[in-house]
Amino acid sequence: QQVPMRPDYGAKVSLVSHLHQYSRKELLTQQMSIPVSTIHPAVVRLGLQYSQGIINGSNARCIALLKVFKQVIRDYTTPANEELSRDLVNKLKPYISFLTQCRPLSASMGNAIKFLKKEISSLPGTIREEKAKEQLQETIDKYEREKIFLAAEAISKFAFEKINDGD
Repeated sequence: QQVPMRPDYGAKVSLVSHLHQYSRKELLTQQMSIPVSTIHPAVVRLGLQYSQGIINGSNARCIALLKVFKQVIRDYTTPANEELSRDLVNKLKPYISFLTQCRPLSASMGNAIKFLKKEISSLPGTIREEKAKEQLQETIDKYEREKIFLAAEAISKFAFEKINDGD
């Protein structure tokens, strides 16, 4: 089975030459360290989409990330003698690392990850697993609605008010 090649983004621009440049000549997994633990298939799929440029834009990438994390949470089961809040955060770490290796995280993705980790960590130890998973799903939906969609709408309204005819 062949490893997909990364798209070549052309010549280096001096303004951003200090940033990592992707190249078609490098295999996607050439410099990638695959974690020992199993990576959820949805995370692998998302990582490939990020690296190939299929999902572009900070908001689109963040929304896709939140959607995948909802899937990961749905499929998650707490191991015996473990606490969901601790184990799930540890389970997400290699996923985040994998995605970062595929393509660096945007600021909004980093904020969403911090928020989600905080929400998971603040779950009470006495909460039932199904209730906790449901609560996390709702929290992700609320975050997406408030921090991405409503924020974009507010920015658009503000910009619209500032633009005048003839500008």
